[in-house]
Amino acid sequence: MKTDSSQGTMMDIVLGIIGAVVGGFLMGLVGQSGVNGFTLYSLGVAVIGAIVVIYIGRMLKR
Repeated sequence: MKTDSSQGTMMDIVLGIIGAVVGGFLMGLVGQSGVNGFTLYSLGVAVIGAIVVIYIGRMLKR
């Protein structure tokens, strides 16, 4: 999402954690399980959630 220069490592970590929670919530809305341990599926859910959180953050920043 090309945010490396505008945010630091700590913000990346925070957004990743928030993204995992958001991803789990979004998957729960569509009837799937969210983050349920350290599996490839959970990693994918967390990445999707982080992408959504970063995208929303960039839209609000503009």
